Amino acid sequence: MTQDVLCRILTVAWCLWNARCDKVFKGCNITVDGLITKCEKELAEFAFRSNQTTRTTIRQSRHSLHWFPPIRGTFKINIDGSFMKETLTGGVGLMIRDFAGTHQGSKCIYLTHVTSPEHAECRGLWEEVNWAKEKKLHIVQFEMDSKIVVAAMSKDNFTIDWRIHNLILDIKKFFFSSVSWQINYVSKEQNKIADILSKVARTERLTSVWLIDPSSLIQHQLQVDKSFVNTFS
Repeated sequence: MTQDVLCRILTVAWCLWNARCDKVFKGCNITVDGLITKCEKELAEFAFRSNQTTRTTIRQSRHSLHWFPPIRGTFKINIDGSFMKETLTGGVGLMIRDFAGTHQGSKCIYLTHVTSPEHAECRGLWEEVNWAKEKKLHIVQFEMDSKIVVAAMSKDNFTIDWRIHNLILDIKKFFFSSVSWQINYVSKEQNKIADILSKVARTERLTSVWLIDPSSLIQHQLQVDKSFVNTFS
């Protein structure tokens, strides 16, 4: 018996007990229809309160999600792809940080001829893998909020849009030539800076790179993320 069913049974039992007490101590009689109506009202109230509690818990737990710094000597790269179905355009946001949460480079890239959200994400991963190679980054954690792409990178047998199947194979060949690289799925809350950059790239048709000072668009979020460094270092 689930907790929900047990609570419903107890609610009905309480209604019956309450009706009996009213009859014995107050002399109030209630019809069967009236008792059923009271039970339905209490059950509806219970369902509403349960739903509100669940929503609050989910909202609070997601609010607590945030970017985590990598360990010392490791670089963390966040990647996000943005897609517009109506125009088949998209954007890519890339962000490199060290263990101290310091900006080590970021990019936004405007994309055309994009076929799906996963295509945009893969284009972003391809760009970042090449950039990490150029920068000679040896120990790297790649993070994305696309479960499909991360699963395709992690498995030998994967299911993905056939139009980007070969792109995934090319990325995997390049990616796994570096033994100290790994890729992980994270929530959107933990990937905010890359998300900001990818949306700016798409909506403003912007392709740009910041090697030293970050864009003013991400400076606030960068400081927010940086505030968690001491907590987890």
